[in-house]
Amino acid sequence: MLGLLICFGISNVYADQTQSIEHFTKNHSETDSEKAGFEWSVDVDMVSHYLFRAAYCGGLSFQPSVTLSYGGLYANAWTNVGATDWTFSEYNYEFDLAFGFSRWGFDLSLMLNHYQKGYGLFDGKQTAEKINSEVGNTAELCLEYTFPKIPLSLFWGTYIYGADGYSRSKKGPEPEDDDDVKRAYSTFIQVGYEFELPQEIALETKVAITPWKSFYTNYEGNFACAYIGLLLSRTWELNDHVSLRPNLEVCLNPYKVDKYNVVREIENRADQRFHCVVGLSLSIY
Repeated sequence: MLGLLICFGISNVYADQTQSIEHFTKNHSETDSEKAGFEWSVDVDMVSHYLFRAAYCGGLSFQPSVTLSYGGLYANAWTNVGATDWTFSEYNYEFDLAFGFSRWGFDLSLMLNHYQKGYGLFDGKQTAEKINSEVGNTAELCLEYTFPKIPLSLFWGTYIYGADGYSRSKKGPEPEDDDDVKRAYSTFIQVGYEFELPQEIALETKVAITPWKSFYTNYEGNFACAYIGLLLSRTWELNDHVSLRPNLEVCLNPYKVDKYNVVREIENRADQRFHCVVGLSLSIY
């Protein structure tokens, strides 16, 4: 089975491109990679909210993706079409590409993220305007290792290009101009472990930190715990080529968490720290 790819990556119950890539590495074993020729898969996700590593990115969203692979090499195209919130006042569009190599338990990938906000496709020039508006394109280099005998995984992802920076003068968010921008190299380091529950239910537990000033702390802090999450899912194989997977994710970004940024009625949803998301994934392979 070729599920979808792996990279780093926030939610849909991990309703982002990361989840698609994770399907690939879980269902495409090392032995299969050595023997397999060309393979393809299509995934279609519906999620109640679009999250990215415990960061709110939008409301109800539709997220299709396509994966092509040959041996250990793979390429994935993923898109998000959804509302910015549950009032459906605006809509957001995102298109991502990922290219990677998976073998011997390791997965190395490059993810290119494009946001439809008036900038060219993968225009990654870093400017104060893009950073302050939080819509600039980015590229992330990711490395993951999954242990062969136990369901334990280690993940490292770092932004290496695009709108990811902070003010040199203020040493915090909102740079004044392009000369005031310092690249952050925002990094997400995650440990994950999967439990097998009764009725073939899978429970994934994940904890992540950011080692320095980064996107995950709004470019304010240094070392911090950036993500704590639980993901429940159950996969039904409808036939040899189609599967259905409902899922539920509960996650928290504990950085500067307080009673005001965990409630649903928070004024700025981007500042919300606690989330609960439901999703449904259809895979064809």
